[in-house]
Amino acid sequence: MVIAYDCRHKSREFAETIALVLNANNIKAYLFEDVRPTPELSFAVRHLHAIAGIVVTASHNPPEYNGYKVYGPDGGQIIPEI
Repeated sequence: MVIAYDCRHKSREFAETIALVLNANNIKAYLFEDVRPTPELSFAVRHLHAIAGIVVTASHNPPEYNGYKVYGPDGGQIIPEI
């Protein structure tokens, strides 16, 4: 599982917590050392043949918010069916 994060408040801490939880459950986690854009996460998921990726970001929402997006093994975002 590849984990990236943006520059929002607490994004790094949330990403580190995700990595710790994954590792505690025997899931290998690759955590970027610094802020990365979402397309780089997508590339890394494919390049590393990871099972998935998570980017900690609130995207277009106001800066006081935070959240996450999940990406599949093909590097594409996993979204709910409509």
